[in-house]
Amino acid sequence: MFDKIVLNIPHSSPVFPFGKHYWEDGIDTEILRWTDWYTDWLFQSTDPRIISVSYPFSRFFCDVERLEHDPLESIGQGVIYRSFNGLRRFVSSEVESWAKQSYHEHLDRLCSHINGSHTLVMDCHSFPADLSDIEVCIGLNDDWSRPHRDLIDIVQDTFSKAGYTVGINCPYSNSITPSSPYPYQSMMIELNKSIYMDGADAMDIPQAIIVKRTIHDLYDKILH
Repeated sequence: MFDKIVLNIPHSSPVFPFGKHYWEDGIDTEILRWTDWYTDWLFQSTDPRIISVSYPFSRFFCDVERLEHDPLESIGQGVIYRSFNGLRRFVSSEVESWAKQSYHEHLDRLCSHINGSHTLVMDCHSFPADLSDIEVCIGLNDDWSRPHRDLIDIVQDTFSKAGYTVGINCPYSNSITPSSPYPYQSMMIELNKSIYMDGADAMDIPQAIIVKRTIHDLYDKILH
């Protein structure tokens, strides 16, 4: 079906290269809630056909999932967040320049691994447990990048047989589509944090291992 899977892991890091002091007090709570904890470990593989591209900094420093002229700019949540949930952030010209550079570097790294129609881009995320009863969300675009029906069925079936409730474009939709001269398919997988975490930021190791094994089982089917 595919000979390569390129993993986009944009939100797993809590790191700030210039410090969090650019945000108002209270941002730690938002970082704790909205960081996609451990998704780099859950999705990562030693298979050379599976390439991980992880952004090394927090989404609250720069959100590499946003478009350059994202509609969310209007509420201060474009590529560079200037406000979030009532909290404000001062962004100096130096920080803005550095953040935009890191944004383009991440997308360039992602694009460099896309080399044709046998490449699947997998957009890897998680979401807070209280947002939905869905345990695994499959996000799809309604355009040229939408995966073929048989792939969607494989993903849905793999997680369902592992005992997880699966939603399509619920509670989140769409998937990243970086510019590339080659055609490819793109799919987002969002994990409910309740299936692999115990508390706000602690991994439930036995459950996380089951999730990781299920993801690797999926890889085997996709790359068969």
